[in-house]
Amino acid sequence: MSEGEAPQAEQPEEQAQAEVQQIDTSKPHPLSEAEKENVRRLVLKYDKSGNGHLDFDEFVQFCKVGLFADLANLDTDHLPEGRDVNLEQLRFLYDGMDMDGSHSLDSNEIGECLAAMREGNFKWMTKMIFRGADKDNSRKVSISELQVACNGLGDVSFSPEEFKEKCKLELGSEKKEIEYWEFYKIITGETIDKETDPYDGKLPVEKSKCCLLI
Repeated sequence: MSEGEAPQAEQPEEQAQAEVQQIDTSKPHPLSEAEKENVRRLVLKYDKSGNGHLDFDEFVQFCKVGLFADLANLDTDHLPEGRDVNLEQLRFLYDGMDMDGSHSLDSNEIGECLAAMREGNFKWMTKMIFRGADKDNSRKVSISELQVACNGLGDVSFSPEEFKEKCKLELGSEKKEIEYWEFYKIITGETIDKETDPYDGKLPVEKSKCCLLI
């Protein structure tokens, strides 16, 4: 940038990416095989139940080391001291990373999140935000659920009035609940396929009560 030239303003999508990224994204490349293996080893390290998955308390202990460590060169037998973490943000991340609704995380789910954040995969992160807000796995979220999720990110917040205005602008009317494609349109202005699944097909579709009675 030449002397006296004003810096360019951040684009909305770039700003949103910066707001939701909680992990160092200085390396744009995907996780290496060594990093994936060390994520797996860390999961095993903190998996006290031995089922290959982390409950929330185990995930917190994982994050105290895993979010700050050099995963490519991590010695899982001599781990660095854990750092302080924000439990509210970790709760949001945990729920958003839970792709299959099992209320637990395996190394694949954790690795996928770490890779998406590192790469700045904006669409993946909007799905994570939506999943974090969708507490009942209904694939629909309310204004209050979105507020809790966004406030859990720290710097991201909005008022009900702002949300209603966004709904009117992008969707044409106010809504009590929205689906993922509507959420994506509200924050980006872009219309995507209405059938886009925020769970990428990993959340089982519950059978209706009628089907169960047959």
